[in-house]
Amino acid sequence: MLRKYQPGSSFIAAVAAITLAMPVCAHAGASKVTTSIKTAVTGSFFFDTGDSSSSEWIDFSGDAQLVVQVIPPDPITPPNPIRVHANMVGVSGIGRTSGMHFVLNGSENFEADGDLPNTLSLQGDYRLIPPNPVVPPSPIIPPTPVVPINFALQVDENGIATSALAVVGQCTSADICGD
Repeated sequence: MLRKYQPGSSFIAAVAAITLAMPVCAHAGASKVTTSIKTAVTGSFFFDTGDSSSSEWIDFSGDAQLVVQVIPPDPITPPNPIRVHANMVGVSGIGRTSGMHFVLNGSENFEADGDLPNTLSLQGDYRLIPPNPVVPPSPIIPPTPVVPINFALQVDENGIATSALAVVGQCTSADICGD
């Protein structure tokens, strides 16, 4: 004779108590938000070769591509860092005196405070690649010069990057540097 088993109410109550007592994964409800945003790179940089006759200002143009990843917090999940990858996309410059063509190359990874909404101030250094070939008397000193780029990036309460700004040169503006 076949018997059908039905769990009793005490068994169901015990399973429910165990289930409710289990820890909840902090990221169970949170999903990563990825935004790609392109911004124009503007500004000038004084390229000091160590020789006053070949040092000059270089005016840059082109774009920076920023990929921003955020896991927005919720009532259970604490804020996670905001991760930003910045890449130079066709950024080049022309020497004001020489007329030579320079290229700005490289990428940087940043991590910032995960509070949302947020305005981030970031600074990265990118390689300055001189024209090829370099002909004396235009020596390139140091061997791998770098150009600082200052970024201002706004991320809304949903973790979406809504605007960005990229400026060449040393950090001098409170709007960019956060001073």
